Amino acid sequence: MESQSNVTQRQPAEAEAELRKKLDEAIKQRNVDYKLVFLVTMSFETDDAGAKADSKAFAAAMKELFGLIDENIFEFVFPMDMHADLHWVRTIPDWIQKLKDSCTGRKLLLLHFAGHGALNSLGELELQGNQSRTPYKQALHWINLSEFLLRPNRTELHGEVDVTFFLDCCYSGAFVAPVQLSDKTVEVLAATDAGSLTTTRSSHNITATFTQRLIYEMRSMAYDEGKPIVTFPEILKRMQNRKQDSPKSKPVYRMLFGEVPILLPVKSLDRPPPASTAVPSDPLALESWRPQEHSLALKVHINSSINDKSTRVIVQWLHKLRGEFGMELVGVNDTNSTTIVFLTVPYTSLYVLYRLELRGVCKLEVIHENLYSRNLLSMMMHS
Repeated sequence: MESQSNVTQRQPAEAEAELRKKLDEAIKQRNVDYKLVFLVTMSFETDDAGAKADSKAFAAAMKELFGLIDENIFEFVFPMDMHADLHWVRTIPDWIQKLKDSCTGRKLLLLHFAGHGALNSLGELELQGNQSRTPYKQALHWINLSEFLLRPNRTELHGEVDVTFFLDCCYSGAFVAPVQLSDKTVEVLAATDAGSLTTTRSSHNITATFTQRLIYEMRSMAYDEGKPIVTFPEILKRMQNRKQDSPKSKPVYRMLFGEVPILLPVKSLDRPPPASTAVPSDPLALESWRPQEHSLALKVHINSSINDKSTRVIVQWLHKLRGEFGMELVGVNDTNSTTIVFLTVPYTSLYVLYRLELRGVCKLEVIHENLYSRNLLSMMMHS
């Protein structure tokens, strides 16, 4: 019979091995062989701001980048002679379900909306057209989208469907919610935060719309000889590093479900993105690059004392991620039974900490978003 002392020695060793396994899993990227990629673009017939043109341009660009066939592209326009939510229920679910059932295996839905956005009385996001042009309600509530397309609320008989949602409207960041662990991955890249407007498409102060920036950055990445991975965090990094138009509303990225960003299966392009001669929208006019990619400042709460070996393992592991993942530890403090780590992390590496939180290793608290410089303390002390 095994002695009590041997059991006591084995338990900490097993706990440390389990912790190190969780740390290793947090940095692994997932490469999925999607059996089908399909696209839904959404705009309103009552659009008065050039969103329909952006929607068509996005569909054409995604067709090129993902090698889509026309049967897997649905350019959805909410008509002005029917309530938007009613038209949604009658049209979209059946079409998407047919594609889901068309083959067995994991699938990827690319979802794009361009138009107006507003917050209702509860502070919830609504996608809108121009209500003044028709007596029919020109608004689709976020819940309509979320319940049918985004939530992993039922078993998919023919394979799970991951979703990437490109959201180009005012207040688009209002969708933000805590990430939930799931086999299904849902990510949203939005034009602005929950409290900001986008620059009106018809404004002569705008250089390029959010959708136009998306198209340009994704084409640039597909043409890049370095073949960078194309994920939402990587696209966000490139957009943030570009010169911004007034009023400098910053894009927002969040993963709603899943563990790791989706590797978008784009095709390599043989030619660079074409230069636009359109006025006032010209993505290539955005040639000014910022020196650093944007980061977040975080407080990482570890539910153990600074003297515990597990805490030291986590802190030392985070410190080693400085080079490859761009994380920078700013400070570590002990608060009786818990340890707080202060650090900055690029958006492209944020998924690593999300995965640690989902596995119960720590709790995250965002202190500040959209930093675009590293810790400057050392430079200032020696200047």
